[in-house]
Amino acid sequence: MFQRLEFLIAKRFLRSASSGVLSFLAGFSILGVFLGVATLIFVIGLMRGYQEELKRRMLMMRPHVQIIQMDYTPIAGYQEILNALKDYDEVVTSTPFVMVKCLIRHGDYWDGVILAGIDPKESIEARELQNKITMGRFDLGENKVLINYYTAVRLRVVPGDTVVFYTVVKTNAPPPFDFTPVSKKAIVAGVFNADFMVAPYAYTNISDAQKLAGIGDKVHGISIIIKDPYKAREMAQKLAESYQFPFIVTNWIDDFRSLFSALKLERLAMYIVLSLMVVIASFGIISTLTIMITEKTREIGVLRSLGVTSQGIMRIFMLVGIFIGAIGAVLGGIFSVTAGFLIDKYHIIKLPPEVYMVESLPFKLNIGDAALVVSTTFIIVVLSTIYPSIKAAKLLPVEAIKYE
Repeated sequence: MFQRLEFLIAKRFLRSASSGVLSFLAGFSILGVFLGVATLIFVIGLMRGYQEELKRRMLMMRPHVQIIQMDYTPIAGYQEILNALKDYDEVVTSTPFVMVKCLIRHGDYWDGVILAGIDPKESIEARELQNKITMGRFDLGENKVLINYYTAVRLRVVPGDTVVFYTVVKTNAPPPFDFTPVSKKAIVAGVFNADFMVAPYAYTNISDAQKLAGIGDKVHGISIIIKDPYKAREMAQKLAESYQFPFIVTNWIDDFRSLFSALKLERLAMYIVLSLMVVIASFGIISTLTIMITEKTREIGVLRSLGVTSQGIMRIFMLVGIFIGAIGAVLGGIFSVTAGFLIDKYHIIKLPPEVYMVESLPFKLNIGDAALVVSTTFIIVVLSTIYPSIKAAKLLPVEAIKYE
């Protein structure tokens, strides 16, 4: 499309714009593109990093797929389901769990918790909790419980303290006497810190949770870990064919779909808004080329008289604008990636974990995001060069040099 001579002339024109108003406009245009590209890459990288970190942390403590019954009705004969799941190649582990909504008391302090009964050896929660203990130790033995840090602070408990759980269980008595309150004491074995957890969880073994819930040998559901967590939706659909009503098969992708859809929409909105910075910078390129064409009128006439076509003149000034945009884009890309790397490595941007679920803002830029920014910038820059380049191409040789 572009010939070597046109490249040489475009570079010569750009180098000649090193003083006066033209130099200022060229520098301003480069700065505008630099800021636009740097901001785009930087913000998109931060938002991408935050979203990926949220996913990573949620998958630490969240099963990929769950099998439950309507309204968490206890499941009898769950061992048959566990045996059947072993036939699926995608399944890594499957463990039962019990969930009990409780009040928890320590002395005069009360709080509401969800007491989860899990397998202390096989469940994904147990494996991660071992790395999250901040006080005490990991121990889910008989009458032992692990409490979330924020719940522990509200209750003023430390490992070794005794807490009491209160809940209600359904009985066979007629209403309104079909529910009866029950309580159970437990010793706090450890306190864990999982900032990304919104609900105030406490963990114990399945047997103790079953006793508190009054469900005998039943469980509330089956937690399933698969080889590829991003195929959880497909796996859930596959299991739903075998476990129909009253069973419900859920997956983590659909459970958090609203959250990640909102983050995706926010990232798109930020991309559109910040792209306007590059559009504004393109007006600087238009101004630079317009003044350059006025100053280079004689040179344009000479080139036309030497046989350069009007299309060649147009391509020369398009190249000048593209060079300006390329310089700003390259510098902006280098700056934003370097700044993002330093922010990610040294955790410069701190966040309150109880609000944002992460301690610091991470930076992650994939090839698709970088290609999107580069292509958007290139299109805007090329479009901004068309009008002044056409104007230069329409100059007649005689009109260009008649006053020389």
